[in-house]
Amino acid sequence: MNSFQPFRQFRAFCFRPVFKSRGFTLIEFVGVLSVLSILASLILPVVVKRMDYAVWTAEVSNLSAITNALVQQVVINKSVPCATNWAQSAANWMALPVSQILTNTRGNARAYLIDTNGWLGSPDAINGYTQSTNGTAYPVTNARVLIVSSIGKTLSLSNGVLDATGFANIWNTNPGQKPAGLTWSGSGQDLVIQRLTFTPYFKRLILINHFPDGSANFTLDTNVNAVSVPATNWGWDRNYLTGTSLGLSSNTVLQAKLVLYNDSSYVYESGNWLAGISNGSIGTNTSFSSMAGNGFSSAALNFERSTANPATPNLFGVTASQQSLVSEMSNLMQIYTTWANTSPAFTPALQGSLGVDFNVTALALTLSASSLISR
Repeated sequence: MNSFQPFRQFRAFCFRPVFKSRGFTLIEFVGVLSVLSILASLILPVVVKRMDYAVWTAEVSNLSAITNALVQQVVINKSVPCATNWAQSAANWMALPVSQILTNTRGNARAYLIDTNGWLGSPDAINGYTQSTNGTAYPVTNARVLIVSSIGKTLSLSNGVLDATGFANIWNTNPGQKPAGLTWSGSGQDLVIQRLTFTPYFKRLILINHFPDGSANFTLDTNVNAVSVPATNWGWDRNYLTGTSLGLSSNTVLQAKLVLYNDSSYVYESGNWLAGISNGSIGTNTSFSSMAGNGFSSAALNFERSTANPATPNLFGVTASQQSLVSEMSNLMQIYTTWANTSPAFTPALQGSLGVDFNVTALALTLSASSLISR
């Protein structure tokens, strides 16, 4: 083996020829940049749109969580917030800083808007509502609020009341559209509108007192101070938040403990609380052609609340009252219904062939009789 062979190999490795690579020309460089810019112009809007949609979806979820927190706070704490403390109420329930309620992830302020054309504009609720034993006497209709947020340009809205037209325009706005009449330069695609109505969370309570000795009382929740039910035709007619605990007493003796989950009514007679003639919402249809269920309840209630007839006590030498007539009519109807249902003559086939509904006919007859007696 040649002793100089390794040296030759090392020298050949170290002193191998080096070939210089040719660089890009200016035209080639400009061409590459042009292609990249075209690709960026095509891809960037899609990426930005996807990012905005992700933020919009997150904001929809956040506003839904905020409204759920407000509802829970209203039902549990028995109070409805106003425009100045709504964020604090939601933050307390969600255990979050108030700043995370007032602003979204883009740093834009959210707007809490109140419909003053409904119950929230009444004296009971315009500055917030905290339930007491008096409840609210105003009809809880259109108790609506809006939480509006923008993931784009800052809103031109602020917390508080909004005129009826402006509120209705935002309430009726479809997703992706800009509300009519809104002076805001942003896009409807950036708006998130969360709607909330408190109306379903209020229940109507009617208490009628037929025993005017001052013994008909009721309490609410943990309030131990009993409220006396007036012995008038109208009795006690108020609205309370769902889940309210109701105690019905005769003097200081508790006779019933109930929870209001539906519209309810109760009657106090001869020292005892009884289920009301309605036991639910009061109907408004009093025509004989559809007189049943809530229809009879409405007619009976209107009859009880109508002006007393001064000639009634001397009619046929019998002392009567509107309340006693309603009780007698109810008893007559129950007896008639039992008799009709057990009679083989009054079969459904016979009723159908005659075109007569005997239960409806009974209601019509008894109501006709009551109207004659009350004249």
